[in-house]
Order: sequence, then structure tokens, then C-alpha cells
Amino acid sequence: RVATHVGSQIVEDLENSGKTAEEMLAESANIEESIIKQMTQKEPYCGIIETCLMNDMKDEACRPKACPFANEIACRYLTSCQDPSIVLEYAEALGLEVANP
Repeated sequence: RVATHVGSQIVEDLENSGKTAEEMLAESANIEESIIKQMTQKEPYCGIIETCLMNDMKDEACRPKACPFANEIACRYLTSCQDPSIVLEYAEALGLEVANP
């Protein structure tokens, strides 16, 4: 979601920049790099997650002990999956037994 928001903002800024179509085309050649750079500034973990996934989360940085996000709401959303009532609901839906969630 961070990438979508950042990408949309970069495109909007580019459209409103007053540059010619040719200048915008040249600048858009590096748009993915710009998105990753700005996204990493906002949420550093988002800058490494794709590499983490491709490497099966082997790097220690991919598996932080605490919430890796700078945004508090993202951390609350992420940790809500650990709530015992949520664990039980998923277990029930999947037909699994859970000893002590």
C-alpha cells in the first residue's frame, strides 16, 4: 500500500511539474527507482521486504523482533493477527486445533 500511495504521488507530481511530454517520458524511465527510494524513506522495512521474500526471509533483518513499521497503525494492524481470539477464529476456519493461542 505504501508503494501505491508513493507511486501515485510521484506520478501526480510529474504530471503537475510543467515538464514537456518528452521530459516526463525521460523521467518516468526511472520511476520504479524513485518509488522504492521514497517508499524506503517512509517505511524502511517496505524497502527490503521484496528481497526478503525472494530469499525466503533468511536474512535476520527480514525477521525483526519488534514491529518493523514506522507507522503505529501498521504495527497495530500487523500485531492484531496475534490476538488469541483471532488465532482461534483462523484455527476454527481451517479445522486446526490450537493448544494455547
